[in-house]
Amino acid sequence: MTNPLRLVVISLALFANYASAQARQNNAVPVLERSIAAMGGNAWQSVGAATAEVTVAMSDGLAPTTGKWSDDWSSGQVYSRREWTGAQGKLVRLSDDRQAVTYANSASPKVSSPDYDLVNIALTFPAVALRLGLSRATCSFYDHISSQTKQEVIFQLCASQFYPNKQVLLKWIFDPSSGLPISLEFPVLGRDGSVVSQIARFKQFESSDGLRFPSAVDITQVMTRHTRTLTFTETQFHSALDKSEFSIH
Repeated sequence: MTNPLRLVVISLALFANYASAQARQNNAVPVLERSIAAMGGNAWQSVGAATAEVTVAMSDGLAPTTGKWSDDWSSGQVYSRREWTGAQGKLVRLSDDRQAVTYANSASPKVSSPDYDLVNIALTFPAVALRLGLSRATCSFYDHISSQTKQEVIFQLCASQFYPNKQVLLKWIFDPSSGLPISLEFPVLGRDGSVVSQIARFKQFESSDGLRFPSAVDITQVMTRHTRTLTFTETQFHSALDKSEFSIH
C-alpha cells in the first residue's frame, strides 16, 4: 500500500522544484526583454531576413577568408546559408529539423552535423535569437546569481533532437549597464556526435534603422583556446528571402 505521507512529501518536493524553476524563469525574462530593447526592440518586427559579407581572421596567422552569410527567420524557424569565397565549396545550413550539407566543387554532397538554428542566428543577430527563444515553448530561460561578478548571466535550455539528452544549453552574459550581450557560450556537434563548447564574444555593435547587431565577434573553442574573429560588413535587412536560397539541391 502506498504511504500517503510519502506521496505528500514527494508532491511538495516536486512543487518546490517547479516553483523554483518558474521563479528563475520569471527573473530571467526581464533581463532578456531589456537586452532586446537595447538592440532595437519592436523594430525587429519589420524585418525577417538579412544578408552580410563576412571576413574571418584566424588567431594562428592563416590568411583570412571571406564570404557571404544569409539568414531568414520570417517563418519562426531560422534558415542559414554560409558561403565562402575561395573555399572548396559552399556550406548550407538549414533549420534545426534538417541536415546541414556541405557541397564540394567536384564531389557529392556531404552530410554533416546540424547546429541548433538559434545558435546560427545568435552569432549575427542576438536580438532575433532571444525573441525567437522566448516565443518557443521548447525553450526555457533561467537566471544565475553570482556574487563574484556584476554581469547578468542567463542560461537558455531548448529541446533539440540532435544533441545529447535531446537538449541544447546556451549561456548568455549581459552587460547590466547597456543591456547588450557580452558573450554566448554554445555547443557545437562533431561528426562523431561529440560536443565541443565555444564562446562568442561580441566585440562591437553597429546600428541600422533602429536595429543594433554585432559587427565583430570573437569565437573561441574552449578546449583549445583557438580563436577566430568574424567581421560583418554590408549588412542588409529584408522582409524575407527566397527559400530556394537555402535549398540543398
